Amino acid sequence: MREYFSTSDELEGKSTEFPFISYKEILSATNFFADSNLLGRGDFGKVYKGTMEGGYEVAVKRLSQGSGQGIVEFKNEVVLIAKLQHKNLVRLHGCCIQEDEKLLIYEYLPNKSLDAFLFGTF
Repeated sequence: MREYFSTSDELEGKSTEFPFISYKEILSATNFFADSNLLGRGDFGKVYKGTMEGGYEVAVKRLSQGSGQGIVEFKNEVVLIAKLQHKNLVRLHGCCIQEDEKLLIYEYLPNKSLDAFLFGTF
């Protein structure tokens, strides 16, 4: 079952909703965050490739528990991403909060990351 995270106050009165995707769905999509699905890692956590029910591929940003990012910062990040939705930027499909786990689910882009193209780290 999916619930929605409303950000209407933060977006100048525009109603924008993001689906909450269940932790169980994310575990299934990423094969329990298998190392074989790891796309990259950074200061704020790891990113995994996943295949959701229906066959569409996603990138799951799993925020590290040591990043210091709490619920308020997580919500601010979701709101910021909502404001930046554009046809030339990766789309946010949803999010998940499960106890200490905070996850963002993006569309999957198979051609490496932007920094690989900008800095030539193919």
